[in-house]
Amino acid sequence: MERYNLLIALGVSPAVLTETIWTLAIEHPQPAIPDEIHVVTTLTGERILRHRLFETPDEEGFSVWQRFCREVLQLEPESPEAPTWFIHVPLRGNGLKLDDIRTWDDDRRYAELCYQVVARLCADPEAPRVVASIAGGRKTMSAHLLTAFSLYARPQDESIHVLVHPEQSVLEDLTFFYPRSGGRQEVRIERVDLHLVRFRQQLEELARLHRRLPCR
Repeated sequence: MERYNLLIALGVSPAVLTETIWTLAIEHPQPAIPDEIHVVTTLTGERILRHRLFETPDEEGFSVWQRFCREVLQLEPESPEAPTWFIHVPLRGNGLKLDDIRTWDDDRRYAELCYQVVARLCADPEAPRVVASIAGGRKTMSAHLLTAFSLYARPQDESIHVLVHPEQSVLEDLTFFYPRSGGRQEVRIERVDLHLVRFRQQLEELARLHRRLPCR
């Protein structure tokens, strides 16, 4: 099965992450699973993600992520083939993690981190395909991620969104992370492939032209 690197903006609803991976592994015409998972979030988002995905066992003692790996990815969560996690949280001026985005400066720090992470993931033309999901976080968080992706995305990279129906009942159900056999049959997850305006090639051409200019 094809592998890719997932990049996702995340707020306080970690289910959007598993929903995104589920659509690409189960619903996509060419099923794929992540090699790396890069989450750009706040300290609050990181805490909720860790608590709900990794630290809260079900009645059989398994975490959501353990079940997800076995049921959806067909992998053991501790195996070398399982996705590697990277959680990116912007820092304040005092070096502490940003707990929320409340001010212009908070937003600036989050935006800068988005650009850094996207630039690094897309730097190597031969590196695995990057799939950027804007399904989580505040609107400004996903906007910064998509803008950075427009600048750095390579031809093989893509951006997506996921829509969940019925939305309100799923949002209120903290136990729902992805469709399961015997679970909520009325839930439907739809992937939306976003049309990305790509500037990478133009920026690279401008950089080449600039290097050819005579030094003053």
